[in-house]
Amino acid sequence: MNQPDPYRAARDFHAAVDHKPSWLSIAAGFLAVEIVFMLSGALIVAPVAEVAGSTVTTLVLMASFAFLGATAFWLASRVQRRSPATLFGPPGAALRDGILAAKGPFVLFFTLSVLPPWNYSGFSLNMAPVAWALLLPLSLVVVLIQTGAEEVVYRGWLQQSLARISPSPVIWMVLPSVLFGVAHWSPEMPRDAAAAYVIWAIFFGIACADLTARTGTLGAALGFHFVTNLFSIVITSLEGFGDGLALFTIPEALARSEVNSITLVFDLFYLWMGWMACRIALRR
Repeated sequence: MNQPDPYRAARDFHAAVDHKPSWLSIAAGFLAVEIVFMLSGALIVAPVAEVAGSTVTTLVLMASFAFLGATAFWLASRVQRRSPATLFGPPGAALRDGILAAKGPFVLFFTLSVLPPWNYSGFSLNMAPVAWALLLPLSLVVVLIQTGAEEVVYRGWLQQSLARISPSPVIWMVLPSVLFGVAHWSPEMPRDAAAAYVIWAIFFGIACADLTARTGTLGAALGFHFVTNLFSIVITSLEGFGDGLALFTIPEALARSEVNSITLVFDLFYLWMGWMACRIALRR
């Protein structure tokens, strides 16, 4: 008896690109995205960082990801001659999938945070709770911009384009995830921590690509990505690395001392649990 295809919903999502693009056009488009990102950092974020505090700088940094999303919209509209809305899939289904996929990991991560054993000895209060709460609506908006832009680029435009070249998940699922992971390399971080972060980001990209293929919309991946970054940027962040919106911070020295193959395995296990929480919520 044949097993049902878990990615059958991806066929319509990938078919949004109605003609087979060339490898050259995809490479050029991705290069354009990276150039826009670097220019926005150099021309907008860097000057702000020189005169503003960490909170304003983080807000501007997160909001600057809108330029990535705008570039993906332009590539879809002008280069591939299709509506940018096709990057998300059916709007109603995308919204539903996003809400469901956000609920599952939110409950999971919140439960893991409050249940014993408690080990918050290295945590420091980064912002007065009242100030953090007042800033929270704006923080949620910029996190949505940042995660939405990355999903539109990697699980939207890039995944759809590569799927039209090859039906193999190695091409349209793994390749964008590797690029996504490499893009998260941070030269400011210790090398071992930066390498672990890249590996984690690659698997996170694969999880998001899988959710996109299972649902046929960008909503599930965006919901999962949003909740993940909510906990790692707005709730708790690494001290000195985009911590301007966080309620709590963890010292960089403490985080570095804990980075090894064992902690990476645990991080990937938590990622797997978040992915499964999304699938359970989506019933996919």
